[in-house]
Amino acid sequence: MDRIFIRGARFQLHIGVSGQEREHPREVIVDIELGVDTSKAAGEDDLAFTVCYDEVQRFAAEVLSRRRYHLLEALAGDLAGEILRRFEVEEVFLRVKKPSALPGRADCAGVEITRSRHD
Repeated sequence: MDRIFIRGARFQLHIGVSGQEREHPREVIVDIELGVDTSKAAGEDDLAFTVCYDEVQRFAAEVLSRRRYHLLEALAGDLAGEILRRFEVEEVFLRVKKPSALPGRADCAGVEITRSRHD
């Protein structure tokens, strides 16, 4: 299966377990990989036969702006499901990182998930 990917998409979100943590937007960095057959797009050299990564990034921003999350796991699951419903892809892999999770102790903490149309 072919992959279309976006690495390092940055979003400012209200996310966290404690009220203090959710008080101000926090940066979340998302890597998105989409499992999709790109052979027709490659043969035709036509965007109509593939998934536009600009549209995926804009859609992700819209989905993530709809609610406040406590957990990265909830954010990732929500986004993966929405992408599968909106785009003609077989699989979605997400890596969601929160740089502010462990200040001074780690660059970031996060979660990785894979969801498929057949789950």
